[in-house]
Formats: sequence, C-alpha cells, structure tokens
Amino acid sequence: MIDPITSMLLVQAANLAIRIIQSAEAAAHNRRICASLSQKVRVANASIEGLRARHEQSAEWFGKQTYKAAFELYVNVLEQIKDYVSLVSTKSGIFRLARAQKDRAEFERLSHDLDWAMQALCLGISVSSYEQQMQDRKRYEEDQAELLAALKAPPAAAPMDAILHSARDELLFSSPEEIRQAQVQAEDLEAKHKQFDEKASAVFKSARDELLFSGPDSFGAVADGERLFKERKYTEAWNVFVREAQKTPPSPRALYWLGYFTYFGPRYGEPQDIPSAQTHFEKAATLGDLDAADMLGVCLKTAKNYPEAIRWFHVAADGNHVHGSYHLGMMYLVAERAPGGRADREQAKFYLQRAAQAGHEDAKKQLERNGLEG
Repeated sequence: MIDPITSMLLVQAANLAIRIIQSAEAAAHNRRICASLSQKVRVANASIEGLRARHEQSAEWFGKQTYKAAFELYVNVLEQIKDYVSLVSTKSGIFRLARAQKDRAEFERLSHDLDWAMQALCLGISVSSYEQQMQDRKRYEEDQAELLAALKAPPAAAPMDAILHSARDELLFSSPEEIRQAQVQAEDLEAKHKQFDEKASAVFKSARDELLFSGPDSFGAVADGERLFKERKYTEAWNVFVREAQKTPPSPRALYWLGYFTYFGPRYGEPQDIPSAQTHFEKAATLGDLDAADMLGVCLKTAKNYPEAIRWFHVAADGNHVHGSYHLGMMYLVAERAPGGRADREQAKFYLQRAAQAGHEDAKKQLERNGLEG
C-alpha cells in the first residue's frame, strides 16, 4: 500500500509535469528551450509513473526516509522548471536578451538537476546526456538568434508612432512595476536553485549509498578490499577486487579498483598499464561508477581523444563528482580540448566553481588564475 506522503508526492509531481508541458506548448518566446525542458520532464514523468507498481512490490524499499527525501528533491526541481518556463516563455526583447547568459546557465543547471534527481531516485535513466546538452545549446542559440532578429526588424507595415511606442514598452516593460516583478521572479528562481543545490548533495549521496548500493551481496566484500587497501595490504586487496570483478554481474566498484591499481601501478611496485586500466574503468563507468567515469576521462584525455574524454567527464560531473567537475572545467578552458576547438569560459567557470565549492583546491586556484571568480 502506498503511504500518504509518497502518494501526495506522486500526485504533485504529475501535476507539475502537466503544467510544465502546457506552458511549453503555449510558449510565445524561447519555444525551443521550453520544448527541450518539456521533453525531459515527459521522459522523467514516464519513469515516475512506474513507481506505483514498484512501490506495491517493495513497500519497505520505497518507504525508506532517504527515498522520500529524494522524491521531494525531484518535486523541488520540477517546481523550479515550472517557474523557469513561465519566466522565459512570456518575456522577449531587451530584457530577455540582457539576461541571455544567466538564462542559459539556469537552463543547463535545471537540466543537470533533473538528471541528478532521477539518479537519486535510482530510476537508471538520464535526461541530460552529453549529446543532449550539445543539442540543447544549439536550440538555445537558435532562440537567441530569433530574438535578436525580431529586435532588429520591427514590422515594416507598422506606423512609426506604433514602432516607437512598442520599443519604449519593450525597454520599460510598460511600467517600473513590471520590471520589478520580472526581477523578483528571476531572483526567486535563483534562490530556489541555491536551496536545491545545498540540499541535493547530501540527499543524492545518501540515496545513492542507501538505495543503490545496499543490495548487492558483493558490496561487503568490496568494502573489505578497500579496507585492506587502506591498510596497505595491496596483494590481498587486489585478490578481493579480482574475485568480485569476475562475478556475474561484476561489481562496478571492484572493476574501478582494478583500473586504479593498473593505472597507478608504480605506486604499488607494479608496472603501469594504461590500456588495461582504461578497459577496467570503461566497464565500471558503464555500470555507473562515477570515480571510474572520471578516470576513464583522464585516460582518454591522455590519449588526446578529447571528445570522448569530455563525454565521460560530463558523466562524472553530472553525478556531482568533484574531480569530474574540475577536469571538465579544465577541458572547457583549453581551446585545443574544448568542443569545436574553442574555449568556453562560461562552462569552465560553471564546473570549476562547482568543484571549488566542494573544496577542490586546484579548482579554486584555476578560477583565480583565469579571472573566473566573479
């Protein structure tokens, strides 16, 4: 039987999804990015619909407090998406153009946060893959180009007085009150995101640890291997990881550790074997290990396969992996490694700041060194 709180959250999520989809379909402006967010919500909501059956089959599992917190997080990000779509779909002209960079960053954050919430719910889907992010960026640029073209080319048939009146209204939003309301709405959206970000890190880690990794029988054995590693009993730890990696299905964490040992072999008296390490990291990353995704990106970057390196750094960073965020920020900062051969300081700043906020010292230094602190 579904408990009242979970039932209420299911209904709330469904209602928010409907409102987002309706607002996107009725969008007067920025239709492409509204449609993109709407599609992400449709995918997420389709998975949520299956929760009722899953809840009936495992009431104890879904009744866990951590799972409910993760669901509240999902509803929270839907609220933010609803507010964002409402904000960008009804405003155009100078105000929207002036806020273009902020709106783009917020759009990318919301896509990331929705994906993050889905991971915390352990639904095993991604609504914001790297390829999808590249398509979203193109849609956003098309919306901005359309907006700029509209500003440059008022209707030729309109009388000059009407054009001037329209331009004045566009600049002033008819009244100071409308400007104030738009600003309040934008600031409220940013405050909600900050609140979400502060809560999300702890909830995501707790949900992932409790819900995603509490089931497999091999988890305890891998933990023993990690304990042996910390005690510098490397041979014993290696044997544990080999055994667990050979099971069906293999332990992604054990595969990661095999990659770690072979990549950093000289530290433990063994030769370095990057091709073998990359193979282990790729298997583990494919099974969802974020440390492995980050290290796979490192291997690919070393091989100068920058597009694939960025793809895997994105996987790690989108799971709130600190080193993955740092590595991704650095990829965007260097033109040779960035998509299209052009540095993207906005993206570099976004990911480096995320890593710095989590305490990554090198990220803090890079932000200062490259004038990205503000």
